[in-house]
Amino acid sequence: MSAFPSIQPIKGIREVFKYPDDSSKQRAIFAVAESVLRSPSPLSIADRETIAAFTSSLNHCEFCQGSHTTFALKEGADPEEIALVTNGEYEKHRLAPLFEYIKILTLNPSSLTEDDYHKVINAGFTEIELHDAILVGAAFNMFNRIVEGHRVERNADTWEASSKRIHEFGYGA
Repeated sequence: MSAFPSIQPIKGIREVFKYPDDSSKQRAIFAVAESVLRSPSPLSIADRETIAAFTSSLNHCEFCQGSHTTFALKEGADPEEIALVTNGEYEKHRLAPLFEYIKILTLNPSSLTEDDYHKVINAGFTEIELHDAILVGAAFNMFNRIVEGHRVERNADTWEASSKRIHEFGYGA
């Protein structure tokens, strides 16, 4: 059941901004998504979508985990790898140091240390890659709370169509 009976059921994050009609906030939110997930980065779009799905799995946000898993697959992520990542079995994944950093940032941000930073850098990632991963993780902590706060339904039926639209036109479309 939706947190807002007058607009239930909420099938996706875009519907959150239909009540009240709040197109300026919708544009701002999707500009953030477009920027952190699609702008030029040394991390591929598939990598950033995988980080989004991973962050959402940490937050138990089934809608975002499922949708961004679908989006990552559309961008070329390996299905077996992303399944392991979103189930917390990421230790052997090439992005494991970034996932560990994002896990701490998501679950206990004040416990991050300089050592956590050095683990990422010593694993061969650049500061820009870490920066971009942090932006994705932080954005998805926000998006997960928007989705969960509004009780957006897990809706796998829409994810494939959304992934095609986003792949072709980006998040602003």
